Amino acid sequence: MEGLILAIVIGLISALFGRNKEKGKDQTNRPRTPTPGSNPSRSPEIEQTKARVEEQVKKGAASIQTRFEEKKAAAQNTVAHTLKEEEKRLSKQMEKTLAKAETIRTKRIDLDFHNQDDVVKGFIYSEVFGAPRSRRRHHRK
Repeated sequence: MEGLILAIVIGLISALFGRNKEKGKDQTNRPRTPTPGSNPSRSPEIEQTKARVEEQVKKGAASIQTRFEEKKAAAQNTVAHTLKEEEKRLSKQMEKTLAKAETIRTKRIDLDFHNQDDVVKGFIYSEVFGAPRSRRRHHRK
């Protein structure tokens, strides 16, 4: 985030100085006549401009920092809320699964073989409920 702020500050400064260079290029066509006793690098206008630019940069950096902090706090709240909802959903799903498992454990299937039909049913059940043929080993001689 600090890199972003630094990039914005550099962009603002370069934009302001770029405008000053463009103005200077337009003025190069006419001859310059220096006034006695004036130093262009120490003129009060330039100092005022620099001060204004520095103030704007500081205000911009402060506003960006506060917006970043607000967005960060909002994102953390959103993530925490989403995680809590997901945890509640998964706990309900786990309770349902445990309840189904308990009913399956308590339910018993009666497999008493009293006649030949029951034995046939046993073979059919073993084929239906057993592992598929593709999962079993094939014994070839």
